[in-house]
Amino acid sequence: MPPSKGRMKPIILTMSEVQSILAGNKRSIRRIVEPPLVPRETQEPFLFKSWEDGMAIFKSGSEVIYRRPQHEAGETVFVQESFVTNPGAPVTFKADYVVGSLKREPKWRPPSRLTHVKSRLRLHVKEVRAEQVQSITAKDAILEGIIELACSISVAPGEFDYVVLSDSNKRVYSPIEAYRLHWGHRFKEIGGLPWERNPLVWAMTFEPEVVQQ
Repeated sequence: MPPSKGRMKPIILTMSEVQSILAGNKRSIRRIVEPPLVPRETQEPFLFKSWEDGMAIFKSGSEVIYRRPQHEAGETVFVQESFVTNPGAPVTFKADYVVGSLKREPKWRPPSRLTHVKSRLRLHVKEVRAEQVQSITAKDAILEGIIELACSISVAPGEFDYVVLSDSNKRVYSPIEAYRLHWGHRFKEIGGLPWERNPLVWAMTFEPEVVQQ
């Protein structure tokens, strides 16, 4: 894949997202699209109308606003994650940390302080599109890191259990239902809009690369 042009952009990921990528399960990320501000004159909110030419189109009356995603197909972005630096030793990442493996509990630094030089993960962006979060398909949910387990005796032939790693390994019978639970966990963890509001999201698929430290 061709390298990105200009300065490499960052993307902040949670610990569970990093772990899922490193385990080879996650190849897609969804992030909420911030809607345009409500016009003072009309007080009519902008509504999402369509996704065209790589832009999300919002309309409020006769006024139109175009939004581009932060990342686009063909770019390479570096991952920012929680970390701590150790004198004379490699960077320790929170996603790898085993409690008690260090002499004292680390004072984790925020992901935003991790530079591209110290980052270990690159995401080569394959596709970005705008859609409502509830539009996710079973295939999309699998790309988001939902784990398919062995067939359970309690389900019909040809059906499978799916596990939500961020929800105490709770097992459900649909990858979409599993992702719904995952979204709820993420909503409680870092905020945003709940599943029931069906927010507009940027859906980004990527190919990860672990780089040498």
